[in-house]
Amino acid sequence: QMQAVTQDICLFLSLEGIDSKRRIRSLDTIKSKLSRTSGRAAMDPVIKRQAPIMVGEYCYQNGGFWPWITAIECNALSKAGRTGEAAELISEAIPYVDYEWVNPITLACGGATPFKTGIAAMYVACEHIRRS
Repeated sequence: QMQAVTQDICLFLSLEGIDSKRRIRSLDTIKSKLSRTSGRAAMDPVIKRQAPIMVGEYCYQNGGFWPWITAIECNALSKAGRTGEAAELISEAIPYVDYEWVNPITLACGGATPFKTGIAAMYVACEHIRRS
């Protein structure tokens, strides 16, 4: 059984006091497993069939790109001393700041809009990068 990789771990990785080697190893895994042409997928592998609600591939939490959690990943990257990588990643997410999620293959946007959580997370990430 393949283990899923989820971008949610960035919520933990962005905290103070996390072992720097663990933070870097986890960020490298996220980058290698979740990078797409446009942004990061929220999880991999994409689930073909799930319950209780049916969500298509690369939609919402089924492999969709979440700009707000990408902003949290940028905070973790900055704390790991990877400010350049954080700035590059945030620049991919900024065009989608108003959306809850984006299909990373088709770039179709979905969910709540304007997504205020995403706007706030993006602001915090940009400020963190700017100060680093």
